[in-house]
Amino acid sequence: MTVMELGALGEFVGSITVIATLIYLALQIRQNTSQQKREETVSIQHGQNTVVALMQDSAVVRAYVKAADGDTPASVLMFEPATTRNTGDVDHKLTIEAEDLERI
Repeated sequence: MTVMELGALGEFVGSITVIATLIYLALQIRQNTSQQKREETVSIQHGQNTVVALMQDSAVVRAYVKAADGDTPASVLMFEPATTRNTGDVDHKLTIEAEDLERI
């Protein structure tokens, strides 16, 4: 084999490697996008479950309705982000001041 033939073979092998790398990266991006969509769906479901759980408490429902009607200042209802220690997930908790709850 001459030097020219070796050079041509090297270019061919290099181009095949570049194509294989591009295909691999395209598959990785597709997989990552799919994973992010699944995580977003789980996050939305978690938020909905939190709201449903809050709305099962009659005091919370009364406070929410009063605040929505304008009878109670919106500052009575405060959503605060709370990080759980084990998972690091951000959860939201609803706090109602005791004296405000008595007014409602």
